[in-house]
Amino acid sequence: MDLIRDFCREIALGNNDEQCIRLKEAVEDAEGNDYLTLLSSYLTVCENGDEVIEALEEFTDNCKDFAEANEDMTVQITKAEFETVLCECEEKCGLMSCVEAEHTVNIAEADAESHNREAEIQFTGSNVNILLPRISINTNKTKYISENIGQMLYDVIAQKLEPDDIRYEINRYIPEVKNRGEPVREMFGEYFYNVLLYKTQKPKVYHDFNEHMHRVIVLEFFKRIIVRYLRE
Repeated sequence: MDLIRDFCREIALGNNDEQCIRLKEAVEDAEGNDYLTLLSSYLTVCENGDEVIEALEEFTDNCKDFAEANEDMTVQITKAEFETVLCECEEKCGLMSCVEAEHTVNIAEADAESHNREAEIQFTGSNVNILLPRISINTNKTKYISENIGQMLYDVIAQKLEPDDIRYEINRYIPEVKNRGEPVREMFGEYFYNVLLYKTQKPKVYHDFNEHMHRVIVLEFFKRIIVRYLRE
């Protein structure tokens, strides 16, 4: 981040369109670097030096809430772990078919703590940029990931479906949320954990049958809302 800020300060002193465009092209041509892939998504629409500088400043601003972490008290959410969860969600409810219908997902590990979870997933044009932070060793990693995925899914679906329609559907499938005042986006994050907890069970008597059926219904809600999005 410091290198980007230094570059912006130096460029601001003169007319350096050519240098900015060279930087843009170098970033776009880079391979095997997740950070540069994220940065490229900000630069891709830039046509001159001023736009490159604005994009760089937007990128650094979106990363400002990440800070150095205590390695002894935190653990990294890895790209492999996140992608494993995404694959499981695709199998269960078609998550990635929904998200990638009109978006490209870019993922990078941030070796830092996040002080603003909103900054961990950013929409830039048709790109969904995901920065994976270090989190407390006492935090349920799978639940943390599922909350972020649920809110990402809401942001995608809300681009086509009206908020009132989404609220109507979640109230219909999960009546317990009707009298809750939280934004539906937050409830997407909360309830998406049930998708990961859901396990196929053979018919028999279960001590946790009610819990299992609750997860079945929540999973059905997410499957239906995804189908609605894809049909729009």
